[in-house]
Amino acid sequence: MKTNQSIQVLSILSWIIFIGLCIQAGTIAFSFVMSIIKDNPQLSGMEMDTIILNEKDLTWFVFSGYFTLKFSLAALKAWLFYLVIQALTQLNVEEPFSKAIGDLILKMARTCLDIGILAVITHSYVKFTFYQQLSVGFTNQDSNFFFLAGVLYVIAIIFRKGIELQAEQELTV
Repeated sequence: MKTNQSIQVLSILSWIIFIGLCIQAGTIAFSFVMSIIKDNPQLSGMEMDTIILNEKDLTWFVFSGYFTLKFSLAALKAWLFYLVIQALTQLNVEEPFSKAIGDLILKMARTCLDIGILAVITHSYVKFTFYQQLSVGFTNQDSNFFFLAGVLYVIAIIFRKGIELQAEQELTV
């Protein structure tokens, strides 16, 4: 009984995080559209972005590239939590090793890898565009998503083996 309750609590927390990330992605998209309509990059509505945008005279390409990368990161994080919500709703405590859950964990690992790669690209883009330094570096957030992708991939492999063992056990009974 406690397992079902903890899954419900995790599901509620995941929904809250998912909604927050959707709001963040929507805010970035809305700010970008408003800054295009008003033809003023300073209307981005984000303090750090405004500081960076005030320092440099940006071309349309640089401005749109920057906000496209930021929006893509926020959207991928929201997608990751949508997959977590799907996994929590499809989880069956009596038979946890199902193909659907294994596939969702593998999708989560791929999404984490995508987030990590996109975060490195965004970090490098900002370094090069705003500071004229061509360097591909990792921030702490980038490495966290790569680590999470690796852990989720290992869990997906373990789930795959668990599915095989569960199917084998059902055949022998």
